[in-house]
Amino acid sequence: MVRLIAADMDGTLLDENSLLPEETFELIEKLRDRGVIFCASSGRRYETLRWMFEPVADRMDYVGSLGTQVYADGVLLDREVFSTRAVLRLFRTCQEFDCFHLVLYDRTHTYLLNDQSSYVRELDKDLPNAERIFDPPSPDVSIIKAAICYDRTHEIMDMVYVLERELGDVFSFMPSGNTWIDDYAMLRYVGHPYVMGNARYAVKQIAERVVGTNVEHAVQKEMRRILEELG
Repeated sequence: MVRLIAADMDGTLLDENSLLPEETFELIEKLRDRGVIFCASSGRRYETLRWMFEPVADRMDYVGSLGTQVYADGVLLDREVFSTRAVLRLFRTCQEFDCFHLVLYDRTHTYLLNDQSSYVRELDKDLPNAERIFDPPSPDVSIIKAAICYDRTHEIMDMVYVLERELGDVFSFMPSGNTWIDDYAMLRYVGHPYVMGNARYAVKQIAERVVGTNVEHAVQKEMRRILEELG
């Protein structure tokens, strides 16, 4: 019996306009009433996810900030923070390459380590309370997430290798966004991995089932199918 449904956001639960289809909220409510918990699993922070799911925010669970914020029934189960030493090493490595634009996050703020124009594509997604700084925050700031915006996409795998070579002992790097490869590792831990029809080839190969696309609201259709099977 299905007890938990966890879904990614971009290219998965969100439609082609990066919006949550209205039917999602009703489905989450009805599934909860049948004993099935819905969990949003995303790189977005917990507060951002609660805002996006506002009508049902207290009726679901969350894995936010790439797994560093885990909430169930409104209770924080786990939170991971980066060490000051690790953040400094990441910052210094990024300073060596003019194509890397580092972003650091605490629970409520975003710290841009480069000119704001380097992050234009991300500004409306998950960079609330953005603040331009020139050095990493002080050790009393708990950094829960780090991201590197990259403006030479045709060489992205080369630079992932560089980052792994320089910092692989403290960080793990993988491209995200439209590459879908960041989902691969996560899906390896899933009991029944369902993959979007618009996913990359390698991700589809490990799927138990390939569904439709986010344009077709495929996740919502699967949620409704599960609901109907519950009777």
